[in-house]
Amino acid sequence: MRAIYTLTCILIALKNCLPANAVVDSFMASGESEYFSSQSAKTQLRFFVENKGDKTKTKSDAIASGGKVVHELDTVGKTVVEFGNLTDASHFSSLGYSGEMNGDTPRFLMARRKTSLQARGLQFNGQIVPTGIQMVFQNTMPNSSYYPSTTVHPICIIDSGVAPHPDLQDASVAAADSSTSYISNGCSHGTHVSGTIYADNNDVGVVGIFPGASIMSMKVFDGSSCSWTYSSDIIAAAEACVASGAKIVTMSLGGQVSSSTEEAAFSSLKDQGILVIAAAGNTGANQYLYPAAYSSVVSVAAVDDSYNLASFSTYNDQVDIAAPGVNVLSTVSASDGYYEYLSGTSMATPHVSGIAFLLWNKYPSCTSDQILEALLSTAKDLGASGTDNNFGAGFVQYWSAEKYLSSIC
Repeated sequence: MRAIYTLTCILIALKNCLPANAVVDSFMASGESEYFSSQSAKTQLRFFVENKGDKTKTKSDAIASGGKVVHELDTVGKTVVEFGNLTDASHFSSLGYSGEMNGDTPRFLMARRKTSLQARGLQFNGQIVPTGIQMVFQNTMPNSSYYPSTTVHPICIIDSGVAPHPDLQDASVAAADSSTSYISNGCSHGTHVSGTIYADNNDVGVVGIFPGASIMSMKVFDGSSCSWTYSSDIIAAAEACVASGAKIVTMSLGGQVSSSTEEAAFSSLKDQGILVIAAAGNTGANQYLYPAAYSSVVSVAAVDDSYNLASFSTYNDQVDIAAPGVNVLSTVSASDGYYEYLSGTSMATPHVSGIAFLLWNKYPSCTSDQILEALLSTAKDLGASGTDNNFGAGFVQYWSAEKYLSSIC
């Protein structure tokens, strides 16, 4: 929630621009993203350009300089331009944009595949309720008649898309941006996150928090490794989610470099009544990762099945709440064996998002602030008494939050 620094380019000669791949190399070397063994080479230079004048001119100047416009971000009044080399970017800067350009920043998925448990190809005899799902429901699962039949407050998952899966068939999934596909053609990260939120209650495999619910999906990570994407892609995806009616945006992703543009974008969404939830990070250290560390975003830490803080869970004074994130069983693609245990604050985040999703659709007259208040005020206190840097308010609890909302909404 507090920015360490902003990746700003001093564009007289662009010498102070930190290349995205330098950030990626540092991040990969840290071991935070063990889920991925390789990265996609992205050599482009991307910049946020403030729209002080004619956007058409910005676009034509970028093209004339050898670049292109990637996004137009209405929530923050900026255009995102991309160049293949420093010379082209410098030429564009010289056209009067030097004081209006900030560098784009990399974002990564917050999952770790290294785990002592493996479920690839695991064949279930019936359906398993994953331990994490039992924990957030305080060991009392809702019966099938409890779930709302309609979705008034939709959720949008910004991730790597969703792979076809026999345990995700009852849900209605739509791309938040109709010009894109939500179908995963690479890694299974988004499919795993999705299963925690809405896997079917069908006597097969696993069950999610809100089985068969209608959801939106935005695919911003692609390829076999889903190694990284840009902050501007995340902002554009969030804008598309909200434009399509989403009231909850969930992101199991983050990065170590803050962005003033990204911070402004999520602050704008919060002002619109959107509940934005993100992974605290997997550094196992006292530091800030973004977007979770912005004040407008709910930051989720990870615990194991004994409510101990996960060794990898990033901690700081902006962590809001904790959820299961160690050896979480959920859905993955057919090529990954349909089901797999993964760990990370990536896995903790959909537990909180799914609980918020179900609560808000059980109590649709509530506001996003009331939903968040219910989650935080009824969380199971862990660690030091009261709110702390490791667990925030504590462990998310569905029925306690439900009781709280029943008295105010």
